[in-house]
Amino acid sequence: MDNLLRDVPLFVEVAKHKSFTRAAEALDMYISTLSRRIALLERELGVPLFHRSTRQVELTDSGRVLYERCSQLLAEIEDVYDEVALHMTRAAGPVRIAVPADIYHSYLWGVSGKFARKWPEINLRVSFTQRWVDLLSEPYDLDIRVGPMPSSDLRTRKLVSMRPGLYATDEFLRNYPTPQTPQDLKAMPCIGVAQHGNAWTMTKGKKTETVVVETPHIVNSISLSLELALADLGIAWLAPSALEHPYLATVSLVHVLPGWTVPGIDINVVMSNRELPHRVRLFVDHLVDHFASVRH
Repeated sequence: MDNLLRDVPLFVEVAKHKSFTRAAEALDMYISTLSRRIALLERELGVPLFHRSTRQVELTDSGRVLYERCSQLLAEIEDVYDEVALHMTRAAGPVRIAVPADIYHSYLWGVSGKFARKWPEINLRVSFTQRWVDLLSEPYDLDIRVGPMPSSDLRTRKLVSMRPGLYATDEFLRNYPTPQTPQDLKAMPCIGVAQHGNAWTMTKGKKTETVVVETPHIVNSISLSLELALADLGIAWLAPSALEHPYLATVSLVHVLPGWTVPGIDINVVMSNRELPHRVRLFVDHLVDHFASVRH
């Protein structure tokens, strides 16, 4: 069967040209190789496919039946091939994205609208989800996440590295002494960040300290961290985008331990290692351009 599928296109080419010589030229192969392959095909089918003469080649009745069916099938295969190739190269079709709602509203607001206006034939399918999606088995093209990817079968493109800091309200600091060193954080409630736990590492120049803080509340959302901080419930780990929230028009936040830095937060777009359709690559480039303008 493998030989049959491999040699039928050669047979169609000979039948179309009515010549082994011209078919060999069109196929860019030796005429002796072409003749041998057609002979093997005839032997496998058990019927002659051509009447051969010194001047031209004519189909037998069996050959005509095979040609009529196979030439049509090959044309359909070529159409499908062209359709698939066009599907990969056109700026059209769906782009399916998974992203946490908090990340989208904090960092990606406006991205979808601008992209859809620029590429009206591309259809966005955006799903808000906190979990990592399986790009190899689920119907998604991209997954936008904070932190390292969970699988080496995927590839990432870093969109931005945020530089967060520690913040608290004036009201909170009226009830607790303003910390002067990281160790002072032990004496006051802090709002835990799920990915960092309650062991906070801070750096000042060449000096690094890790302090285990009291975390009555633990969140995995920038917005929730800000909300709890604004309720005077603790010192929060906040990225720059949170500091631009409209709530801050009436409440001020104080930068705590401004000389110390906490680890950065990387936002990545995760994708499969397979070749991406053009429409998906366009959206990834759009994300990169967007984050180039984000303050971090």
